[in-house]
Amino acid sequence: GSEWKTDLMTLLGNSAPSNEEKDKSSPSKKSDVDALLENSKCERFILRCVEAELPPNLIHCLRLVRVVELQNASVKAEAEDGEKSRAWTPVALKATQKVTRLLCVLCKDTSVGEQLRPHLFGLLALSGASYPPSGVHVATAASQVISSLADYCLTRQLVWFIHDRKMILHMTDDIKELTGLTTAAGGAVPMCLTGYDAEKAGLWL
Repeated sequence: GSEWKTDLMTLLGNSAPSNEEKDKSSPSKKSDVDALLENSKCERFILRCVEAELPPNLIHCLRLVRVVELQNASVKAEAEDGEKSRAWTPVALKATQKVTRLLCVLCKDTSVGEQLRPHLFGLLALSGASYPPSGVHVATAASQVISSLADYCLTRQLVWFIHDRKMILHMTDDIKELTGLTTAAGGAVPMCLTGYDAEKAGLWL
């Protein structure tokens, strides 16, 4: 079913405002992510988020958003008899932007980097994965989060962990598939950008 997608978009504040919410005289209902962003400057905010294991769950949200965009592109491709369309609109852009903002705030503390150890492979993979034109924003978001991690969370122990798990090597393999230098084991994902089209969209830049 698609109920989980609706629940996810609502949780992440991706839903379109209702007529009542558009009326400034009516109090708008904030999503959970909106509430967290509003309170992100509070004392011990990051500590409380780490205690609730929010950072790894936000990484999961980014990965789910990619699935949403892939499935949406697949449905549109079938409706258009497989014709590639560059005009497709992302269905989870707002959600991606909010999750990215929150993760970038959280990644200013080294404790978050340590908590994300088991999830770094999934985050790094998002930056080199293949996407339909409407899903490129997820790759951009992953790159922004990785940059925040690199700026604030990279301890010597975490760097060694990344090298021991050969995460950079796996990222390089992903980029080779994305550029078309090698062929993915399962074949190219339908409707996803590769080669020149991927470079033009800025997927590995």
